[in-house]
Amino acid sequence: MTRNVLTCAKCGGNDFEVSYGTDCSRDEKGNENWELALVCNHCGYLTTVARTRGYKAEIEPVN
Repeated sequence: MTRNVLTCAKCGGNDFEVSYGTDCSRDEKGNENWELALVCNHCGYLTTVARTRGYKAEIEPVN
């Protein structure tokens, strides 16, 4: 099993907190799809946006 660890682009920290839900929509199966902003707990930098689709999460860089 592969484990991916997110690291902050600014400070290299790996401890994140969900800051806010930016958008919610529903797919054809009725699953809620959220866009979530993740903030680094070390320096406060907005590092990634997680897009959830059903039970999967996609991570994209903001900057």
